[in-house]
Amino acid sequence: MLYSPGHILILCEVKFTSPNKVAYNSEAENGDKPNDIAGNLRRYAPSAIPSVVDTSGASDPFYTQLYRNLVFPAHMANTLNVRWHVANLINKTQWAIWS
Repeated sequence: MLYSPGHILILCEVKFTSPNKVAYNSEAENGDKPNDIAGNLRRYAPSAIPSVVDTSGASDPFYTQLYRNLVFPAHMANTLNVRWHVANLINKTQWAIWS
């Protein structure tokens, strides 16, 4: 994370070996992160950041961690009143698994 007060917030996740998990239709255990698209959209609702995240077109494949990595920095930057950027870097092997 790079934060320059009054200017910008940049968050970057680098995944060398772990994949970006895809939502599937299964109920999560009590207290666990949701597994399905609807559960993710409810738990990590972008209501605090209207017009920043449009969930109306959410469909398969829905990458749950990427969605969280979008909602959180957008909310943080909105609170800090700065521009924001998010990057998710994976290696070629991981892309082949999930593409």
